[in-house]
Amino acid sequence: RKTADLNLSDRIILKARVSPKMRDAIEANLEYIKTETLTIQFEFSDPAAGMSTAEDEVEGEGILIGISKK
Repeated sequence: RKTADLNLSDRIILKARVSPKMRDAIEANLEYIKTETLTIQFEFSDPAAGMSTAEDEVEGEGILIGISKK
């Protein structure tokens, strides 16, 4: 949110490119993740043009996340 210049209270759109293992973990906890991050739309896909992005590893699995304000 900070690098995307978003406020903590902004509702957001998230897109994520993840491994199959990471996708399973996210799907199992998706409603919790959406609630905690104020996400109103989530997709497993490459971030769209114009989205702020971040790339990292979680437990050895790569993840690319795109975020934008709704």
